[in-house]
Amino acid sequence: VATIEQVRSVHAWCRKHHPAIVYYPSIGMGVHTVAAASIRLAPLQVMTQGHPATTGGSCVDVLVTSADYARIDDRWLLDQRLITEKLELVPQGSMIWQTPAQKSGPSHDRAERQRIRAAQPSLIPQIVISASPMKLGAPFLKLCSHIWNHTKGKAFWHFFVADTRGALHMEVARTIQNHLGKDCMVYPHLNYKDYLEALEVGDIFLTPFPFGNSNTLYDYCAAGLIGVNLMSGELSCCVDTSLFHRLGFPSALIAADVGEYAEI
Repeated sequence: VATIEQVRSVHAWCRKHHPAIVYYPSIGMGVHTVAAASIRLAPLQVMTQGHPATTGGSCVDVLVTSADYARIDDRWLLDQRLITEKLELVPQGSMIWQTPAQKSGPSHDRAERQRIRAAQPSLIPQIVISASPMKLGAPFLKLCSHIWNHTKGKAFWHFFVADTRGALHMEVARTIQNHLGKDCMVYPHLNYKDYLEALEVGDIFLTPFPFGNSNTLYDYCAAGLIGVNLMSGELSCCVDTSLFHRLGFPSALIAADVGEYAEI
């Protein structure tokens, strides 16, 4: 169904039933949600963080998120100036993360690769980055290029870019290769099972910024990886920082700024 028809359908339903509240679990992954969130459909319009973390508009009134995404141990992570909606925090643990029905874990092949790697320290590290194209912005790719320039021939980069096929994949791959030369592989969209198995090629993951990874952190953990995160005032990065704490990752892997991110 065309986006305009989806929005017309929602708008017609709201005009007929006059809802008191419209709730958006996430805004951005579907174009129709962006269009609908740009219209006043109810006196009160509420969202939870999604894609993006804030609408930047005037038609969504409240953003609801978990307290531990905004602060850790009474230390505020979130820069509220970056949120255009009124912020409402629900108690810590209200937004739980559950293991998908399709459980996975490091395979026997990965265990064998780890054994071989331990026996051959000269093997170069494999860096993994999994993200949709919108997360691979100029600041993040610039940082990747900076790291690459200081580690040429000492690491290999794997980019798993969701929802890219054909010409789009070719263009995304060209852009990444312009930053990292030949020391990288850019994968087209894979089905989930193949994607999880392919992730196991990695040793360490990097979370993109300012958008963060969120759900993808589960994929990394399922593949037995550990990674680096940037702590910033953006809500998406705050979610990643909170999840790093929940997962028990060392605090040394959470960078306070871009310079520290590169150093780690």
